Amino acid sequence: MHKKLQIKIYSGINKLERGFTLIEILVTIAIIAVITAMSLILFNPPSDQRLKNESSKLQSLIQMASDESVLQGREIGVEFMQRGYRFLDFDPFLETWNTRENDHIFRERYFSEEINFEIKLENNEIKIKSKKENKLQSLFPHIILFSSGEISPFLITLTGENAELIIEAKINGSITTKEL
Repeated sequence: MHKKLQIKIYSGINKLERGFTLIEILVTIAIIAVITAMSLILFNPPSDQRLKNESSKLQSLIQMASDESVLQGREIGVEFMQRGYRFLDFDPFLETWNTRENDHIFRERYFSEEINFEIKLENNEIKIKSKKENKLQSLFPHIILFSSGEISPFLITLTGENAELIIEAKINGSITTKEL
């Protein structure tokens, strides 16, 4: 009687130690591959999509800053740098432009490495100065958002690997984006 019990115990252990089948391993690898591919697409969009996202973000931020300028009754500027842009406030008492401190929405921002940009103000292309040149001069924005709702007219061309977008603002405050 004692031997029969031992045999049943050993046979139960052998069934538990049998491991995974080849099909189970292949299904698991396929699921991991699908999840990885989906996460790469979501977190690393194609360059055309990054260009559209950057242009949409820039246009929205300029529009929000314009709205804030009207609501607060003060001028706000946008200064472009070598790889990005920042928002500036005008101090009417000192008659100077100052960077916005501790502002999460209008903080200094940078474009992706594969995105290039050009700015035209009144049909004149603007040369962006390097940081060394900027430090020697006082701050001055390329685009001014007036408290009256007007915007200094501009044309910003964002260029990616396969696409080109133009953000255009008219003096009446309207901002549009065109895809070339």
